[in-house]
Amino acid sequence: MTRWMWLALGLVLAGAQLGCESADGDADGVPDSEDCDALSPLRWRQVAMYPDPDSDGVGEDTPSTLCIGKEPPRPFVFGGGDCAPRDAKRWRTVDGLFRDADGDGVAVGEARSVCLGAELTGYTRTKTADDCDDANTTVWVLHPVYLDADGDGAGEGEQVLRCGGLKPPVGTYASATDCAPSDGSRWRVLTYAHRDEDDDTFTVPQAGELCAGTTLPAGYSLTASTKGQDCDDTFRERWRWLDVYRDMDQDGTGDGPVERRCSGEAPEPGYSATGTDCDPTSGLRWRMLAYAYRDQDLDTFTVPESGELCVGTALPPGYGTVAKGQDCNDLAATVYQLVSLYPDSDGDGVGVGASEAVCMGATRPNGYSSTGTDCAPEDGSRWQTLSYAYRDADLDSFTVSETGSLCTSGTLPPGYTNTAKGSDCNDSNQQVHTALQGYVDVDEDGVGAGTAELLCTNGTLPSGYSTTPTDCAPEDQLRWRRLTSWHVDNDGDGHTVPASGELCAGTTLSPPLFLTASGKDCDESDRTRFTWGVLYPDKDGDGVGAPPSSVLCRGTERPAGFSIYGFDSDDADARVTESAEDAELLERLIAW
Repeated sequence: MTRWMWLALGLVLAGAQLGCESADGDADGVPDSEDCDALSPLRWRQVAMYPDPDSDGVGEDTPSTLCIGKEPPRPFVFGGGDCAPRDAKRWRTVDGLFRDADGDGVAVGEARSVCLGAELTGYTRTKTADDCDDANTTVWVLHPVYLDADGDGAGEGEQVLRCGGLKPPVGTYASATDCAPSDGSRWRVLTYAHRDEDDDTFTVPQAGELCAGTTLPAGYSLTASTKGQDCDDTFRERWRWLDVYRDMDQDGTGDGPVERRCSGEAPEPGYSATGTDCDPTSGLRWRMLAYAYRDQDLDTFTVPESGELCVGTALPPGYGTVAKGQDCNDLAATVYQLVSLYPDSDGDGVGVGASEAVCMGATRPNGYSSTGTDCAPEDGSRWQTLSYAYRDADLDSFTVSETGSLCTSGTLPPGYTNTAKGSDCNDSNQQVHTALQGYVDVDEDGVGAGTAELLCTNGTLPSGYSTTPTDCAPEDQLRWRRLTSWHVDNDGDGHTVPASGELCAGTTLSPPLFLTASGKDCDESDRTRFTWGVLYPDKDGDGVGAPPSSVLCRGTERPAGFSIYGFDSDDADARVTESAEDAELLERLIAW
């Protein structure tokens, strides 16, 4: 019902009960005299309630008097005392709390009362120490430390306080041990027992200490160098004692008394490790070298001669330790080798007679040769004897076997050779040279016959001869070979029967013989008959016969008195040519 209907109902009820002490105008069970809202059955009692604007179930401190029914209206509650009426997450005041914003269990400040919700988030009831950074859960303890400005891992300078966890913060240290606060490569004091001041890897005993890093710097060590003790640690080019000799001419070899000097890998300039200089005044000579061969004319050919010379790096020209040839004249550079030569009076390069020992240079002197086999000593155009095994007298390039020798100019003349070519059947006639076997070919069809003849030819048989002796018709040019036939047509009707045989022919077989079949002749003696056919007797001559049929040999024409048809129902009457059934079948066939 609407508010106006309720109001009208209330007025009626009120009018009916005027003058009665227990009137209940809104019928809510509470007399109007006790009802705080006699016009509304939803409200009848008056209570004190607290506003709860944040709806957290706890109202504000100051209550309000309200007319209500069974349930309190929102936003009102029965209890008050909300310490944060506008914040639904906080409503109660807790005493004796310490601030712990980062929740690491370490508090800051003094105990106090705090408005909170169900949890003590950001606070704790106990305090063991003051948190040095209440915004960071990883740090809470103040550590007295030393900073590391140069980043070498060691503390230095004045002590400062830094907030950390159980340990001091990274980069800070509990003690100030850095011996070089401004140098990140050095932070601790190390002792040394040996020095290498000139950095030549050789040391001298020397104890001390210095500010260093992980290890001692170069030039300092706890142990002596395995290479030995430095004899001069101020100059890196000298580290060991050497026994040396004075080298006044600076040729690398000294002389005189030995001296002990501090040196490097080699003696210093003006000194040498050897004292065998054979000429102390000359830098070009310092040692004695032996020689075993001489070459006075410097033609590189030597003679045996031994001795010693004061030299430098090597023996001078004209002296050596290795023989080269045997100089036949060591006073003239143009001749140096002794060679056995033969007199060559005709100047053809080949001598003859007894050999002579000649002292010569690189070239042989005129009138001599290294060989003595001249077969014509007085003829300069011939000097060498050559043998031959074949002759070609007619110079047709075909040879015959013949051995001998000639005095020549180095090559065999034409007509003589050591290489065979064919076998010349007539070495006196240049036109013929090759022997061929031929057969007489009378009819000149290319195939001969008879007994073979051996002919001397130019490589080809002459006309009238053939290399083949198989002519089966020597007098007939059209026939020369035997051919096998497999079919025959004796009556010439174009139809054959199988028959094998052989005959003398030319290029191909000629009738009546054939290689392939043509039909199958049923009568080879009659050219008019050549094929088998099924025929019926036709007694009345009407063109249609009647059974019984016969298989007859026939040609293109049908034999008289026979027909290929066998359906005449009355072969004695020429007017009747077929049965009723055959006539009907024939009509159907024609119609189809």
